[in-house]
Amino acid sequence: MLPESLTTPKAMLTLGDGSLLSHVLERISFIPQLETVYASFGHLHECIIPHFVNVTHELGISSHYYIDERLPGTAYWLFHDDFVNATIDEEYLWVSTVDNGMQINFEHVLDEYEELGKPAALIVPVHPSQISPEADFFMGRQHASSLLVEKMLQRHHCVTQGTLNQAFMASGLQLINPKKIRLLTAHQHFDCFRQLWEFLIQKQALYISRTTPINWCKIDSIDEWHQENIRYNDGKSAFELITPKGSS
Repeated sequence: MLPESLTTPKAMLTLGDGSLLSHVLERISFIPQLETVYASFGHLHECIIPHFVNVTHELGISSHYYIDERLPGTAYWLFHDDFVNATIDEEYLWVSTVDNGMQINFEHVLDEYEELGKPAALIVPVHPSQISPEADFFMGRQHASSLLVEKMLQRHHCVTQGTLNQAFMASGLQLINPKKIRLLTAHQHFDCFRQLWEFLIQKQALYISRTTPINWCKIDSIDEWHQENIRYNDGKSAFELITPKGSS
């Protein structure tokens, strides 16, 4: 997202009448039984935190945040002492990124997660029709009504092997069981989710949900940001708030 991200955090980029962060927070405020939002901030956190606190307050959601300016990986917070202490009794957590817009039936995903016995992680997938070659894909086998992930590949490997139509990519939304993850990882810490997913695959503890987003997008470039603003103004954005009646 350079050069904008040098002075403006991606979370604070405007989309229609709000920021990416405010749209994501408003979306997850509809998650059943949601009580608290935990957020991790690094670069330019002083710009984001007041906005984060204000939005969660307006939505009536309790909030906690963590700061690490070392620019660690995406999963470092899961093993952060303050986060561990704050979530010690949580049986599951929704994890969402700020740059993914999606419209989805949260209750369907939660029902499926509970049917599986609240595994270490359940990834909400999207099909990889228009994803970059560098993206990670998941291949799995049927387990009950969901898929148990067996391996991770990159897009070009799927194309070479002719398996792209059988692959899935993480949408940026997942349900995780912090207790089970900490039991499985013991004293190991993982900085990024890719490392954690590979570890959980070895333990046969990573699943792909059968519920997919009704509408989904990822903002990784200035052009994608501009295009999503156009879709938002046309009422077609994946960040637009709806209460889904079903899922694909």
